[in-house]
Amino acid sequence: MVHALNEIHRVLIPNGTLIDLRPMLDRWPVEVTSNKEILEAGRVTDLLEPLSDDKAANQAVEEAQMRGWFLHERVD
Repeated sequence: MVHALNEIHRVLIPNGTLIDLRPMLDRWPVEVTSNKEILEAGRVTDLLEPLSDDKAANQAVEEAQMRGWFLHERVD
């Protein structure tokens, strides 16, 4: 993953923007909805492989930042 970020750094225009957009993988809510209320019935846990992929992506982004390739501006 660091290799991909290195390539993005190489081709990104000066002052360009890299958006790291990934779906939330952990603990999706399961809700029961009625006219009166919304009740959380539980959480669905995803498989471990996608979670480890997400963790590896986070580590790659952190390493790219430490190398000075990108400046972390915001998290939503």
